[in-house]
Amino acid sequence: MDRVEKNEMSYSSATKETTPLLTKEEPTDRHTKAIKPGKYDSVTEPSCGEGSAAAGTSRTCERDEASPSASGEAILEAEMAKKRRETEEEDLAEAINSYEGMADIVSPAFGCGLFYGIWLCLCYCLSSFMIQFPLHVLLLSLPISVGFMGARYMAQCPMNIKLPYAMMVVGGVGTLVLLVRLALLLHTKFSTDDRLKKWLKKGTKLLECLFFLSLILELYFSYEKTPSDVPLSPNYCNETFYSFVCSMNDVLITLVIVWAFLYFITGQRCIRRAAPP
Repeated sequence: MDRVEKNEMSYSSATKETTPLLTKEEPTDRHTKAIKPGKYDSVTEPSCGEGSAAAGTSRTCERDEASPSASGEAILEAEMAKKRRETEEEDLAEAINSYEGMADIVSPAFGCGLFYGIWLCLCYCLSSFMIQFPLHVLLLSLPISVGFMGARYMAQCPMNIKLPYAMMVVGGVGTLVLLVRLALLLHTKFSTDDRLKKWLKKGTKLLECLFFLSLILELYFSYEKTPSDVPLSPNYCNETFYSFVCSMNDVLITLVIVWAFLYFITGQRCIRRAAPP
């Protein structure tokens, strides 16, 4: 019995000594103590491509990464379209209200208010696609008829055998000018390719210069000699053909004067726009 009691007493003393060691807390650093996330603390989530083993998750991440580029392109296109609209509106406003050179001549202060108002209305109409396109289509009849009459009466004007050929050249070049201008109008209205627009403008100016030179030659051949109604005369020219030539010359000269005047006004506007403030 004494041996058993001794064993029990030794066992109890051993447990008393080991219990504080087991229950004693280890010291922790207050700076490295783990902080539980609060209510408003943000929890970091794995980014796209990190830990996304599933195929659906990876496809979603790819769409998320590709969407900024697509949205950026859409925003860029919208900004370009907005700039084009603003440029067109500014050009139209300048065409109506910024002809200072013409305004100085026909301003209401000089008693030309009615003429100035008519001029502004014409500028507005000529700046509209709905007016410009049908007008160019109607003007196509002039060069086509000039070329046709030159080809028809090619051998009926001995006064100057070069006159019918000059008429055909004027008709052909004039037709090309109007066709290129129609293409430029359609391209400006329905397309956004600035490079093609630039080439169309250059082609239009080149063809207009050729038309002007061919018209000068045609006028020289028309009035170089006085025609005669006698068929056997060396100065004979078909009366119908020569009457048509004279009438068409008056129309073409009027159109060239208007064309030169509009180019003069446009050139003044470009100079004022390029000049420093």
